[in-house]
Amino acid sequence: MTGSAQMRLIEKITTGKPFMRVSRVMNILEHGQRIIRERRARATTLNLDHEIFLCETRQCKKELREIEAQ
Repeated sequence: MTGSAQMRLIEKITTGKPFMRVSRVMNILEHGQRIIRERRARATTLNLDHEIFLCETRQCKKELREIEAQ
């Protein structure tokens, strides 16, 4: 993940939460990156087509939103 992409994600995570701890933000970022890496590895390993991979990426984003809401 590039620095600017990471900054945009941090902005999304922290919007409306001015007192969120840095460690919490970093945990959310690391968890999201881990999910994306696992999904990419699985897509490559199973040689899934691109549409299935995109669908799983959307699911990953949904899971991240659920984590952020906690």
